[in-house]
Amino acid sequence: MSLPCALTHSRVPTGAPRQRVLLVDPTASTRTRLADRLESLGFAVETACDGVEGAAAALRNPPTVVIADLWLPALSGILLCRLLRAEPGTAGVPILLRCDEESRRNRFWAERAGAFALLGRGRVGELVRVLARAVAAAPPPDGFFMQLGGRTFTTGSLATSMRRCSSR
Repeated sequence: MSLPCALTHSRVPTGAPRQRVLLVDPTASTRTRLADRLESLGFAVETACDGVEGAAAALRNPPTVVIADLWLPALSGILLCRLLRAEPGTAGVPILLRCDEESRRNRFWAERAGAFALLGRGRVGELVRVLARAVAAAPPPDGFFMQLGGRTFTTGSLATSMRRCSSR
């Protein structure tokens, strides 16, 4: 039996820089280690432990870049990428997918889903270099997604569907 996954790590400081990273990884130790590394480089980091929570977080408040594991529980990184590409508010957000094996098959599916890059899981230096390129390629924030009085307002059928799924 799996328990619902809540955002496990959200250290987005007040007055956070524009470079917000959503990190989606099923392993708590990996999320913590990468989040700490990215924060030390000046990024504001929000984490999620599966694809459904990652999609909900990205739709609620679109980040500058998404870093996700290729094979996530509940919703794979491939499907997460396709879902975010389908929504206007997240269509331009670069998505970096990470995997154990950079096989031709994994690269094929990452490219077809619209990922910005596919990276090996243990290559943190390469991740940081590609992340810098992704931030440079990211579109400016869209004022259409806004928070008023602690509530986030978004549109789109996917956002509505994700809220329904996460409340079950």
